[in-house]
Amino acid sequence: MQLLPQEIAKQLPPLYHFENTKTPAVASVIFFDPTGSWTWYVAEGQQQPDGDWLFWGLVDGFGCEYGYFTLRELEHAKDGCKGL
Repeated sequence: MQLLPQEIAKQLPPLYHFENTKTPAVASVIFFDPTGSWTWYVAEGQQQPDGDWLFWGLVDGFGCEYGYFTLRELEHAKDGCKGL
């Protein structure tokens, strides 16, 4: 399953888009853990030189916090990070 289709990836604001604006960051993509309670709200994202995507947004897991996470981390969230 493709977690980030190209049509959606093209619409993501790049990293640091909201940093120097008065516009509040808004989630463009939301990833849900289908077997748990974690949710990742993506406000900004950019493809990295290695092909992976780096996102910034709100992570609602053990607590709620803003931070960076990658598409690869989301793809391997349930395998104990063996694929990283």
